[in-house]
Amino acid sequence: MQGWPGRFSPEETDLLMSYEARTQYVIHRFNEIKKNQAAFDSMAGKPRVLILGDSYAQDLVNMIHENKLLSDDAQIRTRYMPARCQIYRGDEDFMTFVDEQDKKSCARNISHFYEGLRAFIEQADTIIFAASWQAWSAERLPATLRNLGIPPRTRVIVLGRKNFGKVKRRRYLGFSRMEKIALRNPVTPEHLRINTLMKQNLGAAGVEFIDLHALACGEASETCPVFTPEGKLITHDGGHLTQAGAAYLGRLLKEAAEVAGDGDFGKEHPGFALPSPEPQEPVYDPGLRRFPSPLQRG
Repeated sequence: MQGWPGRFSPEETDLLMSYEARTQYVIHRFNEIKKNQAAFDSMAGKPRVLILGDSYAQDLVNMIHENKLLSDDAQIRTRYMPARCQIYRGDEDFMTFVDEQDKKSCARNISHFYEGLRAFIEQADTIIFAASWQAWSAERLPATLRNLGIPPRTRVIVLGRKNFGKVKRRRYLGFSRMEKIALRNPVTPEHLRINTLMKQNLGAAGVEFIDLHALACGEASETCPVFTPEGKLITHDGGHLTQAGAAYLGRLLKEAAEVAGDGDFGKEHPGFALPSPEPQEPVYDPGLRRFPSPLQRG
C-alpha cells in the first residue's frame, strides 16, 4: 500500500501486520518439524520430545524456540489435531461431541493423528499436550492419557488453555506504551471454568499441569493483558501468539520452571504414572455443558 510506511510508526505498523502474516508465524515452525516423521534415535543420547495438539501446540513450539526451552540437540516430533476435533482416546463415540459439519474432516484428522503414534509414544522421553481444550475433552483427559498407553518412565506435561479476550488492533493505534501495558481484556467465563476443571482433575490424577492462564494473567484472574511489559502485542486474535507474545509467555514459562528447579522440558524426570485405582470423580460445574456419560474408567 503506497505511503504506508510514512503514515504509521514502527509500533503501529506492527499492530497492523496482516492476519495472514501472523498466521504464518504461528504455524511455520511446527509444520516444519511435522515433516520429520522419522523414528526417534534412541541411541543418540538426545532428549526425545513429542508435542501433541492443535494451533496452541504450534504456539508452544514458538515459545520453546524463542526462549530455548529445550536443549539444542533435542529431537522433537509433532502431531496436529484441529481444535474442532480434540484429542480423545476412550470407549465413547467422540463424534457425539463434534459439530455435524466437522464430522467427516475430524474422522480423517483423527485417523491421521493416531497413525503410527504408538511408536512415538513408546520412544519419547517427554510428551507435551497443548490445545484449546473443550469441556468434554478436558473432563476425559485423565482417561485419555491412560488409554494412550504412555510408558511409566515418560514425563507427561499438559498445558492449560489461554485466552486474552477480544483483541481490537486498530483501536490501539496511538496508545502510549503505558496505556498498552495497562490494558487488560476480560476473558470468557467458560475459559476460566474449563481451566479450573483441568487443574483440579489433572492434579487429582497426578498429571503435571502448567497453568498458562495463571502465568500470563494471574491466578484465577478474570482479565488478561493485551500487551507485553515492553508494549508489544501478545496475540493478534485473542488466542494465538505473535512473535513477541511467544517470547513473553515462553519467558514466563522458563522463569517458572527455573524457580521449580526444572528449566528444560527435555531433561530427565521421574516419569509419568497415573494411579491404577479408580480416579477421583471429575469436578462438576453446572456452568459447563455436561455429556451423557461420566469420566471413562481405565
